[in-house]
Amino acid sequence: MRFAVNTPCSPASTLLKTHQGALASSASSSATAPESDLLRRGDAIDRRVSLAPNGAEEELAWSRTRVAVSVGPAIVRQYNFENENEEVQFACWGNLDYMRHTSPPTNAASEAATAASSRNPLPMSTLDPRAFGPFASAEREDARKPSRTGQSVNVRALFVFLRVTGRVFLDNGIDYVISLPFIVRRAWPMYPRGVILERAPTFRHPEAPWLFVLTDPLADILPIGKADIPNRSSVLGHRDFHPMLSGVERVVGIVERHPPLAFPIAVTINGRSKLTFWRIEGKYRPPTPARGNNSTTSQQAGPTTQSAFAPHLQPHLAPQNMAWSALSPRTDLSLAMDKMALAGRVERDIFNASLTSSDIQSGALVGKLYSCELPETNWIETGATTFLFDAQDHAWGFYCRIGVHFPSANALVSFELQQHFDGRYCVAQPQFTHARAAIPLNGLRPLSRDVLILKPDHSLAFLAFGLRELKLSLSANADDGMDTRGGNASRGSIVDRSKVVQLRDPAGPSFTTVLEDGTERRVTVHVETKDNLTRDCFAVLAFALTQQAAFDLYRGYISELNTDMASDDFESLRRAILRFLDDELAESAVVDCSAVESPWDALGTCLGFRNDVALANLVQPSLVQPKSRPIPAATERRTSHLAPMLFALHLLGEDYKLNVNKVRDLGRLAPLLVRLARGARPMWADHWARMCPHAPDGWRDTLSSGITDAIPHDPPDIFAHLRCRLLQEKYPQWPTLAMLPALFAYEASLEYGSARDPVRRSHEMLALYSLLTDPAERAVNARSEKAVMALLSCGWTLDTVAELPVGAATPIREALRRCQQSPPPDWPVEAYTFIGRDDLAKMAQTEPVGPRPAMVPKRRRRVQQVVDDMRAGILMDVRHSSGVDLDIGGFTEIRFGQDRRLQEVARILQSSGVPTVAMPNVAEISEHDLAREHQNLVLRVCERTLAIPLGRALFTFGTVSSVLRDAYAIPRMEYDVRVQPENTVITAEAGKITLESRAWAEFHNGVAAGLRISPNVEAIDSEWIVSNRPGDLTPQHAGFLFALGLTGHLKNLLTWHMFKYLTPKHDLTSVGILLGASAGHLGTRHDRLMALLSVHAPALLSDPKVDLNIPLIIQASGISGMGLVFMATRDRSKAEVALREIGYSRVMSPDSVQENRDAYSLSAGLAFGMIMLGTRSESLSPADQKYVQELRMYIQGLPPSTERSERPPFDQNVTAPVATIALALMFLKSERREAADIVALPTSVHGLDSIPPNLLLLRTLAKSVILWSEIRHSREWVHSQVPRDILQTIGKPHLMIKDSHELAYYHMVSGACFALGLRYAGSAREEAKETLLGFFDQFNKRAGETGGGFEQRIKRAAIQDGLNLMAISLALVMAGSGDIPCLRRFRVMHGQTSAKYGSHVAAHMAIGLLFLGGGKFTLGTSDCAIACLITAFFPRFPRSSHENVSYVQALRHIWVLALEPRCLISCDVDTNELVHLPFKLETSDGRSSTISEAISPALIPELDKIRTITVESDRYWPIVVDIAGNDHHRTALLRTQTIFVKRKAGFLTYDANSKGSKGIVLRPGSSNAAVISTPYVANLTWTQYELQNFIQSLKRDHHLSSFVDLVCRRSASHPQDRLFHVFATGMLLESLTLDKLHMLHPHILFYKALHHPLPPAPHAFTLSDLALATAFYHHEFFPDNSLAGTTALITTNTLASIQHAQRVAIEELRGTTALRQMVQRYTQGENLPESNLKLSEEAWDIFAAYLVGEGMPAPAVVRELRQAADESRVRDSESVARLLVHMASARLQGYDKPAWKHASLSDIFSSWTAAP
Repeated sequence: MRFAVNTPCSPASTLLKTHQGALASSASSSATAPESDLLRRGDAIDRRVSLAPNGAEEELAWSRTRVAVSVGPAIVRQYNFENENEEVQFACWGNLDYMRHTSPPTNAASEAATAASSRNPLPMSTLDPRAFGPFASAEREDARKPSRTGQSVNVRALFVFLRVTGRVFLDNGIDYVISLPFIVRRAWPMYPRGVILERAPTFRHPEAPWLFVLTDPLADILPIGKADIPNRSSVLGHRDFHPMLSGVERVVGIVERHPPLAFPIAVTINGRSKLTFWRIEGKYRPPTPARGNNSTTSQQAGPTTQSAFAPHLQPHLAPQNMAWSALSPRTDLSLAMDKMALAGRVERDIFNASLTSSDIQSGALVGKLYSCELPETNWIETGATTFLFDAQDHAWGFYCRIGVHFPSANALVSFELQQHFDGRYCVAQPQFTHARAAIPLNGLRPLSRDVLILKPDHSLAFLAFGLRELKLSLSANADDGMDTRGGNASRGSIVDRSKVVQLRDPAGPSFTTVLEDGTERRVTVHVETKDNLTRDCFAVLAFALTQQAAFDLYRGYISELNTDMASDDFESLRRAILRFLDDELAESAVVDCSAVESPWDALGTCLGFRNDVALANLVQPSLVQPKSRPIPAATERRTSHLAPMLFALHLLGEDYKLNVNKVRDLGRLAPLLVRLARGARPMWADHWARMCPHAPDGWRDTLSSGITDAIPHDPPDIFAHLRCRLLQEKYPQWPTLAMLPALFAYEASLEYGSARDPVRRSHEMLALYSLLTDPAERAVNARSEKAVMALLSCGWTLDTVAELPVGAATPIREALRRCQQSPPPDWPVEAYTFIGRDDLAKMAQTEPVGPRPAMVPKRRRRVQQVVDDMRAGILMDVRHSSGVDLDIGGFTEIRFGQDRRLQEVARILQSSGVPTVAMPNVAEISEHDLAREHQNLVLRVCERTLAIPLGRALFTFGTVSSVLRDAYAIPRMEYDVRVQPENTVITAEAGKITLESRAWAEFHNGVAAGLRISPNVEAIDSEWIVSNRPGDLTPQHAGFLFALGLTGHLKNLLTWHMFKYLTPKHDLTSVGILLGASAGHLGTRHDRLMALLSVHAPALLSDPKVDLNIPLIIQASGISGMGLVFMATRDRSKAEVALREIGYSRVMSPDSVQENRDAYSLSAGLAFGMIMLGTRSESLSPADQKYVQELRMYIQGLPPSTERSERPPFDQNVTAPVATIALALMFLKSERREAADIVALPTSVHGLDSIPPNLLLLRTLAKSVILWSEIRHSREWVHSQVPRDILQTIGKPHLMIKDSHELAYYHMVSGACFALGLRYAGSAREEAKETLLGFFDQFNKRAGETGGGFEQRIKRAAIQDGLNLMAISLALVMAGSGDIPCLRRFRVMHGQTSAKYGSHVAAHMAIGLLFLGGGKFTLGTSDCAIACLITAFFPRFPRSSHENVSYVQALRHIWVLALEPRCLISCDVDTNELVHLPFKLETSDGRSSTISEAISPALIPELDKIRTITVESDRYWPIVVDIAGNDHHRTALLRTQTIFVKRKAGFLTYDANSKGSKGIVLRPGSSNAAVISTPYVANLTWTQYELQNFIQSLKRDHHLSSFVDLVCRRSASHPQDRLFHVFATGMLLESLTLDKLHMLHPHILFYKALHHPLPPAPHAFTLSDLALATAFYHHEFFPDNSLAGTTALITTNTLASIQHAQRVAIEELRGTTALRQMVQRYTQGENLPESNLKLSEEAWDIFAAYLVGEGMPAPAVVRELRQAADESRVRDSESVARLLVHMASARLQGYDKPAWKHASLSDIFSSWTAAP
C-alpha cells in the first residue's frame, strides 16, 4: 500500500475553493485567487512542479500576463504583468549570490557606492607595523580582505522572462529588472548560481548561438562558448575548434547538476540522428554586493576567473557592447521608454557582432563529452526531455545514467556516465527502451532516483537495477469524496476507465498521470522505506548480491509489502529474504495497489492506526484482506546467495553493537541472522542466539551439519576484535563489505554505490584502537592526539561518542580527556570543540580584527526607564541624552568594581546638565555688586563648561556599539549655572559668551558625541550620515562629521554627499570633513582625497600663489590632512611642500591680518614630521640632509655673516618651535646624536638667555624623543635635562636665582615630563607615575606660593602651563587605568573655576585619558601614536575657547589615532560572562624576560613586548596564549582582547566565591572520588538544599538542577529507592569534583550493572562491553599512571565492584539444577526447549548472559574440545587435560589468550565425567 492517488486536477468544489481561498490569503504576500481566476479566458497555461527547499511540492504556473507559485491548494505568491505590455515567455527557479549586510542598505545611492568601491577598491598599502603598531596594521590587513560589512549567501530566486525584459525575485524580498537581448524559449537553473537560457529561433540569425548564461542580474547575459580542449570521453578523442555552440546544434535539454556531478550537461542533436553531450562550466566572479529593488545603476561584467578547463582552455570572447544591465523598477513611463530604446538595438547588438572576433567573451564554457549516431527514425527535439537517474557514489568516482526521451520516436535513450576522481569521464553506448513517456522519480528505492515509463501498451513500469522493469499497477477512487460514516467507497481502476497517455510534473515521489479523456490525477509513490534498519539491510545486501539477484529480492520485497502479514517494512524484507533463498524467482511480482486506492485507505491499513485507542470510535476505512502466501519452512537446499547475505547482515549487526540507539533494531535483526546461520554456520547462529536469546528456534539444532566453507568458522565479534587490539594480541583481519565479491566470486550490484558504507563505524573504531595502542608511539599524548584527529577526519562529534557503548567509548573518552588537559597549541577550532575546550576554540578562531563588542548582555532595566527612553526617542529630546552613558554592558562593573569613580567622572564631564557652584561669603556687598559677582562666576563656570567636551570625548570613546536608523541624539551644551546657597539658576548675559566660543564648544561637543560610536558599528552608511544633517550646517554637526572620520565611518560618505557638505563653505564643516576624511585614510596615499585637499590648500597646487579665497584655518586643516594621508610614507614631493610652508611668511588668505599664521605654520611642520616620520636609516640621503639643513636654519636662524638680500623671508620666532617639532618627528626614536644636537640646550646658563622659555620646552621634548631609549622613569633623568647650575640653585631660598632661569627650569622640566609621559604612555608603570606625581605636587605647591606682581604672574603662568602639561603626562602614563590618586588631583583642577580655558582643557582631557573609553582603551607608543599624541597634546593651550592663533583646535582630537584596546578581559565561554581571573604575563624587552602577575580585567603592555599569557587557576582549565609563537592567538587577542576560559565543574567564579570556601571540592566528603562503591555517601552532611544552591550558582543548564530535584532527593520510603538516591548523590559529587559531568548517564548504567548484574539489565552484549572497559584500564595505556586511581573517568573500584557482583550472581546460578541441565544439553548440541526445563521468562536472558560472562565457546568447539580432552585424559592427568582444553579453546576461536573462565570449565569437565 505504497501508492496514493490524489484527487483529480479538475475544478474543485465550492467548499474546497473556499478553503483554498482562505489558505491562500493567509500564506500569500499579495492578492491570491484560484487557478481558474489566475488565467484570462483563452490564455494558455504552463506549469512546472518541483520540490521546495522545505520538501513540499511547489507548483510554478504562468499564463501570458501572470505568474503564480502555489504549495498545495494555496497560492503563496502571485505576480501580475498586465501593465508591462509584454507576455510571459518562461519562468523557472534558480539561485543567486546575495551580499547580506549586517544592516540593510538604505538606498540605491549607498548600494551603488558599495558596488563601486568593490569594483574600484581604494589603494591599500601595507602599513609598517613599527610605525603604526600591531592594532592599526591588523585593521589595515583586515580592510584589504573582502568587506566585513556582509557575507555572500546563496538565495533562491524566481526568474520570469518576458519578451524584452526579465524579472528576478529573490526569496528575501529583493527584486531586479534585467534587459533581455533575445526572446527566451526555455531556461534551466545552473549550479551554484544563475540560469542557462535558450533563445527562441530567429530567421535572421539561424547560426547564432542558442545557449546563454546569466549568473548575476547586474551582469551581462553572455553566450556559452566552446572550450578548445581534447575530449576526455572514453569513446571519442578528437578536438573541436568551433568558437561557440552554434545554431546547427539544436538543444534537446539540459541535465541539471546533481551532486557530486560537478557540472550540468547539455544535450544537443545535429540533424536528425547525431546526439551530443556537452559539459557546461561557469566562469564565476565574486558576487556583486547586493542592491535591492531601488537599484538604478547598471554594471558591466567584472573580470572572470579561469574555469576548471584550465590550463588547456582558450575561451572565445563575446561582444563587449552587449550591455544588458539590470534596470530598476521605476515608473511605468520610464520603464516603457527603456523598453522602446532597448527593443530596437539589443538584438541587433548581439547578433551583429562577429562570432569569431577576438573581443568576444563567453559567460560559460562547454566541452564535448560524447556523441553518437542514433538509428534512422523520427528523432525530433520538440517535446524531448532529459534527466539524470540512478546516481551512485563509488570509491573511484561518480556513476549515473542520463535519460533522453523523444516523444516523436516513443523511445527512451539512456547512457551510462562515469566521472572518475582523476578527471576522466566515460560514457557507454546508448540503450533504447520503448516508452511513450518517461519521467525520473524518487520513492521506489532508498536514496535512489529511478525512471517511470509509460509503455506502448499504456502500462506503467519502473526501470531500476540496470533498466530492469518492475511493473506498476494504479488504482484510485471513482469519487472525489470519501464516506466517513461506514462502508466501502466505490472504487474503479484508472486503466479500466481510461488509458494513461502521458506522465508529467515529477517531483520527488509524486507525478501526474494524464488519462485519455484529459483527466489528470496526482500520484504519490511510497514504496521507499523510512525504516533505518531496512535501509541499512538493503545497503549491505547490495554488496552481497548480483544485480539480478538484488532485483529479484527487491521485487519480492515489494510483493510482501502488498500483503497484510507484514507488520512493518523490515518484516516484509525478512519474509522476502527467506522466500528468496528458498524459492528463487518463484513468480513475477507486480506492484499492486488495487487493495488500497487512496490515502485514506492507506491509513486504514496501518496497524498502529487501527490499534489506537483514541481513534477507536472513528469510522475507519475497510481493510481488504488479500490472499497471502505462506512462507515455506527452511529446506536443506540453499542457494549460492546465502553465505554472502549472511556475511553482510552479520557485519551490519556487529556495527549496530557500537550504537546504543540501535539496540532495538539489533533485536529485530538478530532472529533473522539466527535463522540464516542455522544452515550455514551453527557457530554464527549460536553467536546471535546469545545476543537475542528469545529468537525463534535460536537454541535448536546447534550442531547442524549444513556448513558452508566459504565463510569463516568463527563469527567476527567486534568486541573481541577491539579487546585484542587493546591488549595488542593477535587477531584475524576484520572483514569488510568490499571483500565479499572477491571472497565469493561474483559481481556485486552496488546499486546504492560503494562509497556509502553502512558499517563504517566498525572500521573506524578498529582503526582508532590501533592508534591508541600503537607500539611505535610511546607517548600517550601523541597517541591521544592522533586518535582525536582521526575521529575528526571521520566526521565524528561528541554525539557520536555518546552513541557508543560505555566500555567501547571509554578509551575514546580517556583520549579526549588527556587532550583536554594538555591540548596542542596548533589544533583547528573543530578539534578544540571536540575535546570540550571551547575556550581554546574561541582563541583559535580567525575573524576580522575590530574593537571588542560587549561580552555580556545589558542589565535589565526598570519599566519606567524603558518608558522614559521611548518617550525621549519619540520626542527627539536631546536634553535626555547626557552624553556620558557608557553603553558597554557589564564591563564597567567588573573593571572598576563597586566604587563610584565612574559616576564621579561622568558628573564632572557632563555638559548637558546645570552645574551647581557655591558662592563665597558676600554678605557685606550690595545687590548690584552681588549680581556682578554672580555674572563673573557664571562666566568662569561657562568657560569651564566650554572645555568639558574635549574630556568627554576621551571618556566615552567607542562606548556605543549600535545605532538606530533614527536621528542620532547629541547632548546640548548647558550654559546656565545654579548658585548656592541661593539655589538660583543664573544665565550669562547676552554677548558675554561670544559666538566664536560657542561655535568651537559646539564643535567639540559634536566630536564627543560622534566618538561615542564604536568604530566597529557597521550600520553607518552615507544615507545615515546625511539623514542626521540639519537644515543649516552647524558647528555641532561639523564636529560630528570629524568624529565619524576619526573612527573610519566617514569613508562611507559618498562623493556627491561630501561635495554637498563642502559647497556652502561652512568653515567648521570644511575643517571637519578635511581632517576626518584624512584621518580615515591614514597612511594610504589616497589620490582622490589628496585632490580634494589640494582644492582647499593652495600650497598643494602646482601654482601655490593661486588665490582661492580660503580661510587660513581651512588651509591649515588641508596641510594637516596631507600629513595624515601620507603618514610615514616619506613622500618627498609632499614633504617638500610642507617644509616650504613652515617658513612661508605670506599665505594667500582672505584674512587681512592673518592672525592664524602661526597655526598654519605649525600644521605644516606637523605634516612634514608625519610624512617623514621615524627616519632611521644609517646614513642620510642628500635629500634628507637638505631637509635637515633647512630645519636647522628655521631653528637656529642664519649666521650673522649672511647678506640681508640672501636671507629667506621667515620669522624665526614662528619657525623655530615648528621646525623643532618637525625635526623631532622626522628622527623619532632614531637615536641619532647629530639630530639631537641640533635641538640640544646650551650647557651654560648664559646660553639659555638667548632662547625663549617656551622653546626650551620643545627642544627638551625634541631631544628626548629622538634619543628615545635614554628616557628613564626617574627624577634623576628629568633633572639631567636641566643645566647643573640652574638645578643647584632652584628650590633653595638662600640662593638668588634669576627669574629667567627659574622660568627656564619650569619649561625644561615640563618638556622632560612630557617626554617621559610619551615614553611610558599606556604602560601604567608605577615608577613613572610616582615620578610625575612628585613633579606635579611640586609645581602645584609653587603655584600657590607666587605673589601678585607682574613678574610673579608671569612665573605663575609658566608654572600653570607646566602643571597642565604634567597632568597630561601623568594621564598619558595611566591612560585607561582609572587611577584614584591621579583622579583626586585632576578633580581639584576641575574645581578651580578661576583657571583659564587652557587649564580646563588640560584638566578635562587628563580626566578623560584616565578613563579612556570607559577603561577599555589605552595608548600605544608606535611612531604614528607618538606623532598623534604630540599633535593632540601640543603644549600650546589656548587662553580662550575660540583661539586658533597658534594651534588649530580641531587637532586636539587626533589622539584617536593613537588608541589601542589593550584592556585584557576574561570571558567564561559557557556563560559568556566577564569574570575576574588571575594570570601570568611574560614580557620581553629584547634583552631579558620578565614574569608578572595580574588579575583581569587589566591593562597589558604592548603586544610586541608580550610573549605569553598563562592562566594557571584551580578553578579554570589551564590555557597558554602564545602571542609570540602562535598567529591564531595573536590574531584573536588583537580582535577581542579577551581570554576565553572554561570553568571546572566543581568551582565557582572568583566573584561568587572570592576565598574559595564555597567550592564543592573543599566540602567534607567530596574529595573521595570513588563514591559509587562505598557507603560513606549516606553519612555526608550535605543536604539537598545546599546541593541545589551550589548547582544554581554554577549557572549551568537546568539539567543538573532537575537531576538534583528528581534523582538525588532522599525523601523516598523504599530502601532500594533510597539506595539509588544516595548513589546518585555520590555520583554527582564525583562528577563535579573531577569535572566529568558527561559521565552521569554511564554511571547510571553502572548502577544497574552493580545491583542487577544479570539480564534483563544489562543485555548480554553489555557484559562484553564492560569487559572491554576492564581490559582497557588494566592495559598499559597510561604507562605514567597519570589517570589511574581516582582521576580516571571510570574508577577501578567501580569495575571491580561490577565484576564482583557478576561473579556472585553467576555463582548463585551455577548451583541451580536447571542451569546445569541447560549447560549440559547446550554443550552436547541438543535442543533447549523452555517448556521442558520449566524456566522463568528471564531464563534465556540469564542463560545467554552466563555464556557470555563465562566466555564459553560454541557447542561445535566444545565438541572438539571434548574429543581432545578424552584423548588427553588417557595419557595425562585430569589437571593437564583441563589445561590443554583451556588453551585449545583460545586457538580454536582464533585468539591468543583464552576467555573461558575456569569455574565454568570445571562444570563442563564434571558433566563430561558424569556422562557415559
